[in-house]
Amino acid sequence: MRFRECLVLLAVCAGSWAVPQAALGCTTDADCNDGVFCNGTESCDISTGNCVAVSACPPAVDGCVIRNAVCDEENDTCLDQGDDSLCNDGVFCNGTESCDISTGNCVAVSACPPFIDGCLVGGACDEATDQCLVTPDDSLCPAGQVCAPDGNCVTPERIVEGLIVAVKQLQTDGVLNGGQGNSLVVKLEGTLAKLSRASVGAGCNQLGAFIKQVMDFGQEGILTEAQAMFLIETASNARSALGCVDQTGTSSRAQVVPRLFGAVCESTARTPADPGLMAQRAPRGTT
Repeated sequence: MRFRECLVLLAVCAGSWAVPQAALGCTTDADCNDGVFCNGTESCDISTGNCVAVSACPPAVDGCVIRNAVCDEENDTCLDQGDDSLCNDGVFCNGTESCDISTGNCVAVSACPPFIDGCLVGGACDEATDQCLVTPDDSLCPAGQVCAPDGNCVTPERIVEGLIVAVKQLQTDGVLNGGQGNSLVVKLEGTLAKLSRASVGAGCNQLGAFIKQVMDFGQEGILTEAQAMFLIETASNARSALGCVDQTGTSSRAQVVPRLFGAVCESTARTPADPGLMAQRAPRGTT
């Protein structure tokens, strides 16, 4: 008599003995069902008498999604998982990529969403420096005003007042001596005087003379390149607001609005008593 048949007879005769089906092998698929979802559907291999199973959640890659990545035994279901690392293309300007589990596709939100803040326009992106760019747009300002770094529209007079504060600060810091600083301030104060009498052409000439002297100070090493460019660009913006023309008969705004009434005037207290500080916030378009 074979061993398996002996076991059966012993179980029947003893009555109280319980011999597991696994010890007896299987004859039908029902003999193999263990009631566990995640280890798959069991079936009986009649040739061997062994139970075999196929995973309930065989994983598969679908785009950026791993289908059936996790088995949820409690709810008898397979769960998908997205892998955001499969979406990263290393490009800054097209934004941070993530995986959409529902479609298996990578999606991204722009790194530099467009916006308008006062007269500043955002949305441009510089991939070389991984930076979002904000550009002043004078067309958003009333006639005769230009866009300041803080997003306010300012008059030429306001810009010139700011330049006076900046030059005096350079004197205080020892960058300019008294004579050098005063020679620049005189030209700026002369500009304000001409504008107060509606003598725009003469005001433009005064600003031109200011720019020329700043260029000389830069070439002589009295001012650093950054200091000189700040003063020149700011004065150029005032000329643009006035409609001044250069020797070629054209009028153009400086390509880069100074980001610094800040850097040159860093130590200057920003209070209502300092009317020249362009960075001081004021109601849009009323400065």
